[in-house]
Amino acid sequence: MFGLSRRTVLLSLALFIFTLLIYAITVPNSNPGFADSDEFLTVAKVIGVPHPPGYPLYTLLAILISRLPLFFFSFAGRINFLSSIFHALTILCIFLTGIILLKRHASHNKDQNIIIISSTIGVLSLAVAFSFWLKAIITEVFALHSLFVAFILFLVVLWSHVFRDQKEKAQKILFISAFIAGLALSHHQIILLMFPVYAVWVLIHDVKIFLDKKFITISIISFLIGFALPYVYVPFAAYRNPTINWEHADNVKGLFRLVSRKVYAERQLGGTAYINTQFDIFASLKGIIPFVQYLFSNFGIASFFLGIIGAISLIIRKQYKIFILILLGIVGGGLFFAMYVPVPPEQIYDATYFGFVSVHQRFLIGSLMFYSLFISFGVYALYIFGKRVNKNFAVGIVALLFSIPLITGFIHYQDIKKNAFTYYHDFAKMVLESLEPNALYICFGDQACFGTLYLQEVEGVRPDVFIVPGDFTIRTRKNLLSKNKGLFLTQEDNPLYMFKDVVSLNIEKRPIYVLGFSPEATLLDVHSLTGNPFFLNPRGCGISQITKKPLLLKQSEACKNFTKKVDSYTAAEKDIFGKSYRGFFALRNLFSGVVYLNQRCFTQAQQEFASAQMYYPSYKNAQIMQKQIPKKIDNSLCPFGKIVPAEKYAEVAGKYLEKNDFERTIYAVNQAKLLDPKNIQYRLTLADVYLRINALRNAEIEYKDILVLDSKNKIARERLAQIEELRSKGVEPTVMLKKYFKLQDESPR
Repeated sequence: MFGLSRRTVLLSLALFIFTLLIYAITVPNSNPGFADSDEFLTVAKVIGVPHPPGYPLYTLLAILISRLPLFFFSFAGRINFLSSIFHALTILCIFLTGIILLKRHASHNKDQNIIIISSTIGVLSLAVAFSFWLKAIITEVFALHSLFVAFILFLVVLWSHVFRDQKEKAQKILFISAFIAGLALSHHQIILLMFPVYAVWVLIHDVKIFLDKKFITISIISFLIGFALPYVYVPFAAYRNPTINWEHADNVKGLFRLVSRKVYAERQLGGTAYINTQFDIFASLKGIIPFVQYLFSNFGIASFFLGIIGAISLIIRKQYKIFILILLGIVGGGLFFAMYVPVPPEQIYDATYFGFVSVHQRFLIGSLMFYSLFISFGVYALYIFGKRVNKNFAVGIVALLFSIPLITGFIHYQDIKKNAFTYYHDFAKMVLESLEPNALYICFGDQACFGTLYLQEVEGVRPDVFIVPGDFTIRTRKNLLSKNKGLFLTQEDNPLYMFKDVVSLNIEKRPIYVLGFSPEATLLDVHSLTGNPFFLNPRGCGISQITKKPLLLKQSEACKNFTKKVDSYTAAEKDIFGKSYRGFFALRNLFSGVVYLNQRCFTQAQQEFASAQMYYPSYKNAQIMQKQIPKKIDNSLCPFGKIVPAEKYAEVAGKYLEKNDFERTIYAVNQAKLLDPKNIQYRLTLADVYLRINALRNAEIEYKDILVLDSKNKIARERLAQIEELRSKGVEPTVMLKKYFKLQDESPR
């Protein structure tokens, strides 16, 4: 087959089965909680649409394998095992690629056994590399990405192998490569970094092929079919209105937003989802050392230096094409990203450090695959060197080298087993169990949202709790309102408007909890959670309850039990995402401490800051906040604040309006509206003030919301017509900043 012997093909299949078995015995049989694991698990259950760019092929495969009768795995275990299949197939592709390249390198050597052995040692070094192994046993999209990188590499190397003798057959291989490249791009757009690597390899073998119009046309068509085909799934899934349904892409606009990652562009200051607008060449150079450390820690000292020997041997033997291919692969497969988005050294003092690192290292896996090829060449070079002394000596060297990946594999097996794969699952379960019956739970961020959604949708835990992701993108407006019609009334998609509606319209109906909120005082104020008009009351484990009255809440039993588990848990050296959970927990403690500090509950604040430092000792923000606790603690003002009725806020707003103090008027009447959300007069006052200062968009939102409450409201309709007239005349609208103004000394509190 394409110049590959039957023995080579059988050995590659044996390697596939061997690595698959190794991964299978270490696959966690529950939600591992790594990065986006719980989101993809939940999406597979509800047949939904995950975050941009939608990952349609992976989602389809996850849905399929989760329904297969693999009785020895749970639902989550089956999808974790899917990654094992992808990485075992990746090993097969890299093995065959190594065989072809080594044959080309060793055309003078008739001993094919050493070629096979050298490639085997190289891929085994890859198979047991810690990061590669870890990504092979958890639900994530990067294992399939690895397979695409390796498969396209195999195809273009195979093309060059048969190019001279079978040009027509070789061209068909490139057409297949183009189709697979389209599939790869539909899966993950980071594959774009690998396209130049493949293109350079083709270019240095046949530059004329890029001038062949027929070849280019067929390749482009193959690529576009590969890219478009998986996305056929998305509109059908989105139309079903599942729980996780990013961008609600059952129409062209939604599908475009999903594929183009528009939501991420909107969140970036630079307005792009891809380009690092803060690029700094000096910071990028600092990314090289951590990248080398990444290679070193994954392969170990012996394999790392074998790779260096292999690279040098290629240069000495003037195998520049192969050297360039592997080197460019290392750059595109990880080094470029490590430099483009370097891990800031100073971030080690932030609780988000290990979370950032664990996510960051997913993008470096490709470099391990290419470096393993250098290792194969290193083994071959040492064999040739030993053979010059004595053939038996050479065989002894190879036997010794064969033991290296076996020893590394044993060490990394111990590291894998030490990872806390159930930590995040337990945390999410604790969150749900600590909430009161029929609670409304507003979550911010992946760690606060997806674990609880997974438990509810997949394992059926606490179906009475209504989960509302605070960014309102994970669960769409349509899905939320189909489950709870009274959740919010605003027609605006701005998460701030929707959040305030959720709180104000439901605070009298059911207990409301929040988790994952930023501890910044400004954000708390913007969301009206500093007692104006709602109070945020910590109740342990980062969970807070939103109320109209200030409360000092006790930790739930579920929280106490989980805290004991966290206290006793010591993350293994290579358990990066286990450490990231401790950082997340520390951040939650900091948040609770800030809330207590604002309420002048100094004893409670001190306990929270101390806990944050216990979970993350180098956490500078916790150390800084700890210093703000007075030496002489007086809790007499805890809890603080008077309960101010809506009428009082409206009265104060009227006084400011008489003085034409529009900023304070907006702030005060907004609080009145929150306390009495169905009072149309408050809403009209607020909208009219916006209109007076030409904040046309803000005014339009308020008038439209009034029409939701009263569809026949004449004033709202007239004002909306007036806004359209002002726009047609080219009136320059005021841009309302994301800022709400405090009443300071004249506050009704």
